[in-house]
Amino acid sequence: VIVMEYFGDDAHPAPVLVGVSLEPPEAEAIYRRILENVELFLSHHRVHADLSPYNMLYWEDQVHVIDVSQSV
Repeated sequence: VIVMEYFGDDAHPAPVLVGVSLEPPEAEAIYRRILENVELFLSHHRVHADLSPYNMLYWEDQVHVIDVSQSV
């Protein structure tokens, strides 16, 4: 089973993180959340094979890792 969720609104999808401008406090919070995601992957013996800002969406002040199916 593949479960997918849409991030965005009716007019636009959520942007990839690489295309988002963040103020330093926002960037720090997002960075910490990304590290929490990496810890979660590692605790389940997984590594995202292409973890980059191109595989992260930014929506409503949160980062969402996508293409998790690339984990090994």
